[in-house]
Amino acid sequence: MTRFTKQGKIHFPKNKFFRPQRRSANIKETVIIEKCYCPNGHSLLDENSKFSDHPGIKVKVIRNGGDEGFLVLSPKFGDYSKMSIDITFKNGDLLEMFCPECNAKIPIYSSCYICHNHMLTLFTTKDNSYQHCVGVCQKVGCHNSKMVENERMISVIRSGINRNN
Repeated sequence: MTRFTKQGKIHFPKNKFFRPQRRSANIKETVIIEKCYCPNGHSLLDENSKFSDHPGIKVKVIRNGGDEGFLVLSPKFGDYSKMSIDITFKNGDLLEMFCPECNAKIPIYSSCYICHNHMLTLFTTKDNSYQHCVGVCQKVGCHNSKMVENERMISVIRSGINRNN
């Protein structure tokens, strides 16, 4: 057996014990964020704001450096449902997010490759690990988000900017 294929790729012999599972492109897994924390370890889940019987993720927000209120996000990854409390939003608004309990600023995860603003970090463990987090864009209407678990990106939503929300 040759080491390389005609296209120059490494040739791997077939292994009857390991077969990667192929998933259909139309099958989507539902991921519910069951734990979510601020940088100081306070839970951001709000039992008073439910999305399909799951507690929402509540953060304090300041819009474009001015108005203050609260935003509750759906815990279902990829669901863009949200509730606003004491504040109204329009597409294009930039939000700073804070813990509603201790007022700790939600840290920056990375730059959003769609709108070039900041992706903010919602930790899924109490130890502030970027190996276990969800990144959400700070721009209202941009639905770019990503989920990282054990240093591995398990899901990315790349729908771009939704002009209807």
